[in-house]
Amino acid sequence: MSGYKSVFEKDLFSNQVILVTGGGTGIGRCIAHELASLGALVIIAARKIDQLDNTAKEIRLLGGRCEIMLLNIRDPLQAQDLVKTIVAKHGKLT
Repeated sequence: MSGYKSVFEKDLFSNQVILVTGGGTGIGRCIAHELASLGALVIIAARKIDQLDNTAKEIRLLGGRCEIMLLNIRDPLQAQDLVKTIVAKHGKLT
């Protein structure tokens, strides 16, 4: 995302933990990049680990913070467990 400059304040989401489902590709990937650039710890979740890995590496190379978690969003129990895991680890989910 070189050459792109956000219209938002640099630390708008500092100290926030934000989950982006579908964060490995497409719009979810772009949202994850933007949130990370604004100071959030971004947790991206999707079904394909390779896409998540690639996006997380991109974000980290640009100085952002990103974690990955596998998720089939169509499974409500998986989604509930994911949220519980994030809150247990980070104390919150924004």
